[in-house]
Amino acid sequence: MKYLIDRYKIAKDWNRNQSGGHRRESPFYDTIDQVLGCRDIVRLQHVADVGSSKLNDCASDESEHEESTAETMQEKRSERKKSRKRARADSEERELLANVFKGTKEQQESMSRFMDNYTKAQEQQTETVNALVGALMTFLQSSKKD
Repeated sequence: MKYLIDRYKIAKDWNRNQSGGHRRESPFYDTIDQVLGCRDIVRLQHVADVGSSKLNDCASDESEHEESTAETMQEKRSERKKSRKRARADSEERELLANVFKGTKEQQESMSRFMDNYTKAQEQQTETVNALVGALMTFLQSSKKD
């Protein structure tokens, strides 16, 4: 046990002075750390702070870490909420635009059908008027002869 605890302390002291990638771990490091507590955790957003300040009081280090972790988690949570809200707004805007384009296309098709029907009706009216004028001319010519 003494050997394992000594190796744990050596690894812990080494890790305290590191800025990230060169961490050491002894056998059963995690298990011993759970029992003894106060494992140094490197927070990448505060890498400059790691080597410059040495806190000997484990409780204050742990409480600072918990506070910064809580703040970081809160910030991440609020960013996720904002991004979800933006995504929801974007999808609602896309859906609204899709509906507008769909409605515009339907109106265009409706107007096109209306114009086709209107043109056909005008052609029929023109044919009817021409037929009527032709019949009237024929009638007038035949009545002049009589």
